[in-house]
Amino acid sequence: MVPCGDSRICTNAWFRNWVHANYDKVLLTSTKCSRDSPPEFSGGRFIDFEPILLCGPKVLTYVGISVALGVTIFCVILIYYNRWWINYKLFLLKLCVIGYTEVIDDDEYKYDINIIFHDNDEEWVVNYLVPQLQDREAEVVLCVGDDDLPAGMLRLDAAAAAIDNSYKSVFIITNAAINNAWYMTKLRLALQHINRSQRDAILLIFLEDIEDEKTPYIIRLLMSVNRPYLRWSDDLRNRDFFWNELMKTVRKTAKIDVTLPI
Repeated sequence: MVPCGDSRICTNAWFRNWVHANYDKVLLTSTKCSRDSPPEFSGGRFIDFEPILLCGPKVLTYVGISVALGVTIFCVILIYYNRWWINYKLFLLKLCVIGYTEVIDDDEYKYDINIIFHDNDEEWVVNYLVPQLQDREAEVVLCVGDDDLPAGMLRLDAAAAAIDNSYKSVFIITNAAINNAWYMTKLRLALQHINRSQRDAILLIFLEDIEDEKTPYIIRLLMSVNRPYLRWSDDLRNRDFFWNELMKTVRKTAKIDVTLPI
């Protein structure tokens, strides 16, 4: 009897192959595998033993390594393409842990509300939003769009001055707005103002549904529990809630303890 399937058989596999090729000259047909051999070979004829079953390439190992490598590459690519979403979620987690402190802001501002919108939404703002705000608070001082920006200044400086001198900047969010470079520039100016003043001075109002994958990172960043936003609804039953929340939000501000990434 000879051992079949131990570590030595792979080194001496050539011997088994030579015996098989010369079975008419080498009389090992009655030689059997010893009891120390693996169960599938124990007691079997040595001439029938196939070293390739144990000594061939370790297919499962190679397949396992390939699958693990593929999954790793897939995860890296997935993380890269979703890095902004991950960063946003980490920011929200940090905000939940640190939180923010609500305060009463006694500073003097030139405008109570600065309304920022795309030209396509001017009719809704001028003919509906502004009259409703003035009806609910007659003495409210508004800066409505680019027409009310401070005169005698560069356009960018005028927009920044209006934001810095407004108690609250209200951004009207639509698909046309988020695809407009000038509108997004003013949103970044407002974010810079938040970082300088360390107070929450932005309110987002969605006039339209924006697909998640099309929503800019800077807007997703502001859409958290601690960054209030409102959605306009054509349903008359929701109008009172919208106006109540709007007036409540524009009358108060909050101290923030974090710097928002731009």
